[in-house]
Amino acid sequence: MLEDVEFSGIDKLADKILTTDADTVGFALGEVSAESLKAYDEAELVFAKGMG
Repeated sequence: MLEDVEFSGIDKLADKILTTDADTVGFALGEVSAESLKAYDEAELVFAKGMG
C-alpha cells in the first residue's frame, strides 16, 4: 500500500514509487502494467514490498 511508503518515509528517498497494478504474488512480467515494466527495466535498484 502506498500509505506504508509515506509512513516509512521511503517516499522521501526514492526517485519513483509505483504499484505493479497486478493481482499476482511477485513480479509476474506478463501481468504488470506497461509503466511498471518500463520502470523495472530502467531501474538500477528495485525495492519490492507486499509480495505475498
